[in-house]
Amino acid sequence: MVKSQLNLTYALKDGIITSISNVESGLKCGCVCPACDMPLVAKKGEKMMHHFAHHAGHNCEYGYESSLHLAAKDILSKAKKIVIPPVYVKFPDSYKKDELVCEERE
Repeated sequence: MVKSQLNLTYALKDGIITSISNVESGLKCGCVCPACDMPLVAKKGEKMMHHFAHHAGHNCEYGYESSLHLAAKDILSKAKKIVIPPVYVKFPDSYKKDELVCEERE
């Protein structure tokens, strides 16, 4: 996917992680980019997925990545746990069976 097509769904509002679903549309949202601290516009129309965009076309190279980082932190802080799947060593083109290295754990 091309970077310009990736949408920010998390931002900072008053220094707190917030989702696009929790703010008003437009500049009224009072949100800023987690990477460059520039104002964001909450775009909540009918045709596209709701997302934040930089105001006045400002282009931020790290906004999307920072938004994902905030989303992960938000999810983990609410879940209070993470499940790590089992880890296997695979032997492609071999008669050997997959070998379990680590069991699933929380």
